[in-house]
Amino acid sequence: MTTDLELQKKKGDFAAMVKRFTPQIAEVMPAHVDPARFARLLMSAASRNPVLLDCDQKTVFLAVLAAAQLGLDPVGSLGSAYILPYKNRKAGRYEAQLIIGYRGLIDLARRSGQVQTIEAHCIHEGDTFEEIYGTERRLRFVPNRNDRGPILGAFAFATLTGGGSQWEVMSRDEIEAIRRGSKGGSTSFSPWSTHWSEMARKTVVRRLCKYLPLSPELVKAVDVEDNGAEAVIDLDPSMFSTEQAPPTPAPTASEALEERLSKAGVKAGELPLGDGGA
Repeated sequence: MTTDLELQKKKGDFAAMVKRFTPQIAEVMPAHVDPARFARLLMSAASRNPVLLDCDQKTVFLAVLAAAQLGLDPVGSLGSAYILPYKNRKAGRYEAQLIIGYRGLIDLARRSGQVQTIEAHCIHEGDTFEEIYGTERRLRFVPNRNDRGPILGAFAFATLTGGGSQWEVMSRDEIEAIRRGSKGGSTSFSPWSTHWSEMARKTVVRRLCKYLPLSPELVKAVDVEDNGAEAVIDLDPSMFSTEQAPPTPAPTASEALEERLSKAGVKAGELPLGDGGA
């Protein structure tokens, strides 16, 4: 168990790491992203979930940087995105991964300009839900405002600017299968543990997006979740090296004299003669 003293030390080390790397990462961040806010996001994420303090440094920065490039807040309360630590048992370490929330996914889907409306809802036992196919394809949902009962599944619905609509429906068992197959889906700090209904809606929205016009940001978001932020963001590995460059040795007396003479326009071996005075 981590003691308070050890936790404070980890926070201090993490803060030092943020201060050290932020200027370098600011060079590859979008112009509209404030580096100071980027640093605050990292510290806020670590305060909310101390397990991030044990994550590989590079994966934490990549996750936050990916969120910044997508224009999503990874530590806010709006459910746009989450930074989730998970145990990479093969590598024997904790790593951070960016998880897009259902609100973030909806926002990215709308950016294509071809999606007029998109929404997602959980289906409870007490709700009225009808999915009708045939000559009159229709979806009807009436939520029970009183005792809704347990969640049976979720659905997502979208209308396109050019006309037409698409929807996707998933049962609870189908959603649970996705959760079990996700990285860290069963951990206590996963959004699946704290925000199951939001993750259920996100899951069905993501499946719906297969049938919608995709914005470039949404394509990148799906790639980040499937393959990790490193798949779409290229950073110099040396930025995360713990090795310090050797200090530059001080110049010798002759080297210092030669440098002063060079600045004065005098080449070595061509020193001016004196006036002959004693």
